[in-house]
Amino acid sequence: MQHTDIQTQDWLHLRQLFYFKIGQLARERKALLRNTTQCQMDMGHVSDKLAQMTKWSDHLRENGAEEYRSYCMFATAFLRGVCFSFIQKAYCCPPCLYG
Repeated sequence: MQHTDIQTQDWLHLRQLFYFKIGQLARERKALLRNTTQCQMDMGHVSDKLAQMTKWSDHLRENGAEEYRSYCMFATAFLRGVCFSFIQKAYCCPPCLYG
C-alpha cells in the first residue's frame, strides 16, 4: 500500500504519540514493580503489606488495561484515518479530484 506524503506524516505523528504513551505506561509499570519488590523485602505487619500489595496490583491491572486501550485506539485511528482515506481515494472519489 502506498500512501501520500500527508498520510505518511499523519502515520508518523500517530506512531510518535503511540510510542510516547506506551513508554509512559512502561515507566509507570516499572516503578510499580520496583515498589512491589521493595514492599516484599520490608519487614512490616502482614495486613499492611497485603493492603499495599492489593493497591499496587490494582494499579498494575489499570496500567495493563490502559496499554490495551492504547493499542486499540492506535489501530482504530490508523484504520479509520490513514487507511480509510487511502481506500476512499482509490474507490469512492472520482480520479479527477486527486489528480
